[in-house]
Amino acid sequence: DDFGARLLGDANGYTLHFDPTTPTRFLWPTGFGAPHVVRLSGDAALWRDEAAGWRVASPALRIDGVGYGADVRGGLWFQGDGTRPVIDLAADIHDAHVPVAKRFWPKHVMSPEVVRWLDTALIDGVVAGGRAVVSGDLDHWPFQPHDGQPAPGVFDARATLRGAVIQFQPDWPQATRMDADVAFIGNGFTVGGKAALADVGVREFS
Repeated sequence: DDFGARLLGDANGYTLHFDPTTPTRFLWPTGFGAPHVVRLSGDAALWRDEAAGWRVASPALRIDGVGYGADVRGGLWFQGDGTRPVIDLAADIHDAHVPVAKRFWPKHVMSPEVVRWLDTALIDGVVAGGRAVVSGDLDHWPFQPHDGQPAPGVFDARATLRGAVIQFQPDWPQATRMDADVAFIGNGFTVGGKAALADVGVREFS
């Protein structure tokens, strides 16, 4: 809800050139909860759609947060009818420490039990090579198939865990030296790789 940028525009639309020296505050209480303070680098365009509403998009927007970052391209279509926007975004996620992920749970579509487990389980390690794509009308989030019909959109986020430490249960030994591939698809996720449990090697798990 706060940002610094240079605005250029005319009757057809506007261009925002973000000032990377000015912190931007992003607030989504029902989703992420706590606000995120980031710095934005790049340009974004805003124009009125010929059908209805407004579109905002960027060919290359860099986001630098505290302990994380991303290079994003794509945009949003605000249809002007009081509904949620249509989104088409792709992101390359910079490498970050595993506990940083706790700040990005979409809590409004995740059960409290899952959020509590993830917050407790993720101890250490690095998330590397992250990529994410989200495309569709957010009125249908989290884009699940229904009544035999294909999903109305795509949410696909993938990354690799390196040297992760996971506490599956409070009375279990920690899983250490975990190298694994993680995929968040729709409203679920999968993880598979290798690790050690109580210093006993686990060649493969999923």
